[in-house]
Amino acid sequence: GPTVGDDPVVVADDTRHALSLGMTARLCTSDQAASVVNTTCAPTPADVAAARAFVASPPEGYAGAIAPRLAQAKDTLRREEAYGIE
Repeated sequence: GPTVGDDPVVVADDTRHALSLGMTARLCTSDQAASVVNTTCAPTPADVAAARAFVASPPEGYAGAIAPRLAQAKDTLRREEAYGIE
């Protein structure tokens, strides 16, 4: 749901909870909340490194089992670009 308030600790906690439920973004009514949400939603450098490695060399095996992980890795790389992470 929308971000209510500007307390960075509360906004970050609520955003992590939203992410755990599969949400990928939040509606923000202030620049301060948007900054916290963006930082919380952005993939970490470790996430990006793992995604790059997986996309570059996916494991061999049953393609049906790999497809969801490959899609998740590609989504991480898409989010890296969207958030301007280098």
